[in-house]
Parts: sequence; C-alpha cells; structure tokens
Amino acid sequence: MSKRLLKIGRYYHTLRYLKPVQHYHRGKLILTNRIYRYIPILPGLLFSAGKSDIKLRHSAFLQGTKKDYSPQEADEIISSANAITSGRFTFLNQTKIFEEPDKIDWNLPDMPQLWRFNLHYFDYARVLGTAHQLTSDEKHYRYFKALVMHWIRQNSAGRGDGWHPYTVSLRLVNWIYAFSLFDQLIEEDADFRVLLLTSVYTQARYLASNLEYHVLGNHLLENARALVFAGLFFDGKRAGKWLKEGMEILWQQAGEQILDDGGHFELSLMYHSIVLHNYLECINILEINGREIPAKVISAVEKMLIFQREILHPDGMNPLLNDSALDVGPRPLDVLAFGSAVFKKDLSICESSHSPVTSFVNSGYYILRNDKQGSFVIIDCGKPCPEYLPAHAHADILNYEMSLDGQRFIVDSGVYEYKPGMCRDYFRSTAAHNTVTVNGQNQSDVWGSFRVGKRGRPLEASLIDKDGVKIFRGVHDSYCQRFNIIHTRYFAEVYNSYWVVIDELDIEPGDREPFRSDSYIHFHPAVSLQDKSEKSITLQSVSGLVKILPFGSEAVILDLITGEGPLFSYSPEFGQFTTKLTLCLTVNHNRPVVLGYVIVPVESPDMIVQPELNYQNIDDYRLSINSGNPWHFTKGANR
Repeated sequence: MSKRLLKIGRYYHTLRYLKPVQHYHRGKLILTNRIYRYIPILPGLLFSAGKSDIKLRHSAFLQGTKKDYSPQEADEIISSANAITSGRFTFLNQTKIFEEPDKIDWNLPDMPQLWRFNLHYFDYARVLGTAHQLTSDEKHYRYFKALVMHWIRQNSAGRGDGWHPYTVSLRLVNWIYAFSLFDQLIEEDADFRVLLLTSVYTQARYLASNLEYHVLGNHLLENARALVFAGLFFDGKRAGKWLKEGMEILWQQAGEQILDDGGHFELSLMYHSIVLHNYLECINILEINGREIPAKVISAVEKMLIFQREILHPDGMNPLLNDSALDVGPRPLDVLAFGSAVFKKDLSICESSHSPVTSFVNSGYYILRNDKQGSFVIIDCGKPCPEYLPAHAHADILNYEMSLDGQRFIVDSGVYEYKPGMCRDYFRSTAAHNTVTVNGQNQSDVWGSFRVGKRGRPLEASLIDKDGVKIFRGVHDSYCQRFNIIHTRYFAEVYNSYWVVIDELDIEPGDREPFRSDSYIHFHPAVSLQDKSEKSITLQSVSGLVKILPFGSEAVILDLITGEGPLFSYSPEFGQFTTKLTLCLTVNHNRPVVLGYVIVPVESPDMIVQPELNYQNIDDYRLSINSGNPWHFTKGANR
C-alpha cells in the first residue's frame, strides 16, 4: 500500500471518532485565527473592558480558601518565591533566567510549547502572593506587578500562546488568587488595580467566546473553572452569565467525564488528580459563596476521591499510566486531604481502607495489594482513550506497575515530553510498557503528539481473590486485524509470596513466516543486575534480591537492555530521564504460544524456584511453580 493511502487511512481512523461539535469548533477556530491574523487589532476591540464593566462582586470571595502551612511548606514556598524574584523560572525540569521582569520573552522559540504554556499560566503568581502572606515582604508584590504589567504590554489580545484558551483559563484563576493574596497592596495601588482588573475582565470575555469545544475533556473543565472564578469575582450581567455557563459545563461534564467507578474518562492518573482537585476547588468556592451543588456531582466527586485513594503506590504517588508525570498537578495526598476538608469526612489512606483486590471496571484498572508487605500491582486493561479524545493515550493494554516492600520495582517508562518526535513516539509505544509486542508493532496507532488512528480494544477482564491466590485475566484484540492474534494475560499473586505472569498468543496454526513476540519488563532505576543466566536473572532491589524466571512453550530468549538517552529510560517527570534496566523475553513462533515469567523475592541468589510448563496446546497446559509455596495453574482452573 502506498504511503499516501496509509496516510489517508491514518487520518480517517483518527478523525472518524470525533464528535460533530469538535469538527464544527475546529473549523470555527481555524477561521477565527485567520481573521485575527489579517486584522490583529480585532480581538482587542471585541473583548476590551470599559471602566463601567469593572465591578467586583466582593474582593474577598476567596477568603475561605486560605490555609495554614507547616514550617516546611512555608520554607518551600518562600524559597520558590525567591527563585522567581531572582528571575529564575523552572518548568518541566528546564530553567530560564531573566535579568529583569521586563526582559522576559513570553514566546521563547527555543523552548517547548508546554514550557511556554507554563510561563503563561502564572502559577508562580500564587507562590509570590502566598510568600507575601507568610513574610509581609513587599518585594513579592513588586515582582508580581512588574510581571503582570510586562505580560499585558507584550501579549496583544488573541495572539500567541498566552491567549490559548487553556493558558487563559489557568492564568485567570491565578491572577484572581493573587488579587486576593495581595489585596491590601493592590487597593493602595489604584493605577495598577485598574490595569490588572481590566486585563482579567478582557481575558474572561475572550475565554467565554473561545471555549475549547474542539478539544473537550479536561480542557473544557479548565475553561469552566475559570468562568466560575471570573463570574464570582466580578459583578454585573455578563459576569452572571459566565458563572451560570461555568457551572452548567461543570455539572454536565461531570456526568460525561467522571466514570461510574470514579475514574476520569481520559484514563491518565495525573489528569485524574488535576480534574478532581479542580472539582473540589469549585465546589468549595461555590459553597462558600452560597451556591448549591447538585447531589449527583457530589456523589461523583466522592467516587473520584475513593478512586484516587485506591490507585496510589505505597509511596503515596500516582502510577505513571498513560500520560502521567509526578511533577505536574497537585500531589495526590494533598488532594485527598482537600477532599476530606471539603466533604468533612476522613479520606486519608490507612490499612483498613484498602481491599486486597480492587476492580475499576469502567476505567479498566485492576489492583492487587498487600499493605502489610508493602506490595502493590496495578494492571491496565482499559480502552486506550475516550473515542473522541485520544490526546493522552498510550499503546499499553495489559501494562502494569509493581511496588515491593513499599518501593517501586516494575515501572511504566513515563512520558518525558509532549513535543512530537522520536521521544514522544517511544514513550507512547507498546515497547515502553510492561506488555507484549508482536513483530515490533504498537497495539494502537499512536502518532503525532496527541493522535491515535486504529486502536486496540480490551475484550475481557476479571480479578478474583480465592484460596490465597489473587488472579487477574485480561484479553485484547490489538493484533487481531494485522496478525490474527488474540493476546490473553494472566497475572497471579500467589500466597503473598511471588507473582506469575502468563501470556497466551493465540493464532491459527499455519505455514507462515514466524512472528516475533516480545514481552518487556521495565525496572525502576534503583534496581540493579546481580546475576544473569540463560534461565533467569537476579536483581538487587532496594529491599533485597528478586529473581525473574521465564518460561514458554517455545524457546525463550532473554535480552537485557540499558537505555541510551531518553529511549528505554525512565521519565517520571517531564524533561527528565534516568537510565534503567529493561528485560525483553522473546519467542519466535508460527503457532499459538505461551510465554511468561515468575517474579520472586529470594533470600539468596542460590535459592531454587523453578517454573515447569507442561504444554500440549494453548487450551491444554499446566504450569507448576516448585518452591517453598508450590502452585499449579491448569488452563481453565487454578489451585
């Protein structure tokens, strides 16, 4: 097939899932941007604010949201504020230093767009305001004022990254918070007060006419949150419309975006924390200001809190499934504390709050846990993304992460960056995850920064806890169209002692070129190689020695990979990568095959644990694990 036809097919399979409203608003956006390009003064004329518009509902509407900080938190805030006032801006682990506020280039061409977005978000405005509250040092206000004045001069309405509706949404909220934090100083600075409020009002008018219906998802929720803040901040008919529209979007989208099991429908655990925090924030501020919250929304957000609590590693942080990073968004434990305060109930993590097995069927996440031993496994057997919103999908069905003794042991590779290119392609690829590839191909056609063409589908998933064995079973069809292969994975935790992964790759036998199937296991950077043979590898983890023992119905080839640069590395934060070990188990086959491995903590490298596979065919085999706690798995039953 020609490259042109392949490209047409890729676009077809990407665009066919979009909603009509997305197509309409995408077309509207393209047309509007062209008009603004030819008439650059038009946005300023359309969305400008007159003095008569600037009426505050009441300047202290955020009063009930202020919090007390521990000495350590206060020191961190003051240190961050001092870095900003010295001109040091760090986002995504990349730093730029500007000598003076009026020397900032707001559209730096040599930095990734996401870095520039962070510069425009003005999250640091709240840091400066909080530092002023803690220290009463007016340098934080002077720097904030200089930044705002320079931003207003350098960013004409409707042009550049600063006027992307998403950056407008975050900046609006941050400037309103800063107005509250610097309230007394701003009231005494009449000229700046008018300048700041005029810009906030103009940005709110612009946002209200440019909501991200072409994207939907978490972007639309950020837009709605900003409308709620602006609608409560300002007084008047237009502000009332902003508030009404913001609330309507939040309540309507809660039914769309919050799944019945409490997960966020984009299936990124990082965005789950962000969306949950934003809902809590809006509920809190609306209740403070006497607004009623629908009971269905309260129930849905409470489910999100339970989901958030259950999916955390023992270290209290999110798994890195789909687009997730540890340095973006609120910390999960802080979100749980915020939820406890808003709903006036204890949602903190304790041993009694966790079940040994948890199935989030709508989200496709399945959890095996032993809090006493500090072990945790989360398995992803959900669809890659909402049909019409593929931005944060990875090709990772049946991927998993594992903690042992409270420390991360087997990890998702992470995300690294959103910029299109080799790194983005790798971190979204199937090979970057703890699952199986066939002939080196991805399960789903992830491409560009945020696109997915043909996509794999989970077919079945179940998790049971019986007779001391927790066993998960999942099936997907990602390789069915191309290779007529169905992949089934069993993942068992046996007697709280060891773990067994069994992969079945079922095809019709025939005279064909052999397939190459690779099962990848990515280890945390703290894990090092102790010993390697043809039949096993021994690893040194933080808590002790762990053996990986492969087995298969065909010959299994073991290959240890050490990443060079970002590829095959670990990227728990944007812009940061660390070298790690990856084990690849390979079988070449032209008939159905069983491939797997045992993960067992051992007291010494010489400790004997031996898997034995008695294989007749894919529907008739028996796996025996011979150890101090023997276990046998027979296809169709286990004991």
